[in-house]
Amino acid sequence: MKTFAHHSLRLLLCLAIGVVMQLHAATAKDILGEYSIDVNAAWEALKKSPEAAALPPGFIDAMKPDFFKKMGESSVNITADKVIMDMGSEGKKETSYKVLGIDGDKIMTESTGEDGKTSKGTITIKGDTLHLDSGIESDPTFVLKRKAAK
Repeated sequence: MKTFAHHSLRLLLCLAIGVVMQLHAATAKDILGEYSIDVNAAWEALKKSPEAAALPPGFIDAMKPDFFKKMGESSVNITADKVIMDMGSEGKKETSYKVLGIDGDKIMTESTGEDGKTSKGTITIKGDTLHLDSGIESDPTFVLKRKAAK
């Protein structure tokens, strides 16, 4: 009888853990909304990119003020099938995407840019932030912060 109770308790615990894990798994709806760019995280990612390493010494540091101004003015809206980046005076850039799969807090996507090129990427949900990895080696990972509801 004691063994039966022990196994039953273990089974119940496993089921509870499974339910909790499902409650915390990401869904495609979790990424929808309006975001600002975490400019500091974007800057750090840019500095570590292969393109930055190929630039002349001091070039990256010289572009920092302009980068912070432009990225600080930018916003991102994620709909069910598009990522729309409003870059202020430089206009909007729109990318279509579709969800390929979900693994925990990671949403695998395939996107098509305005130029018609496709790439596979990952969106990782971390609280109120999204980490966008376009899947293109030369692109830095962008960190987006969810804007407060109006």
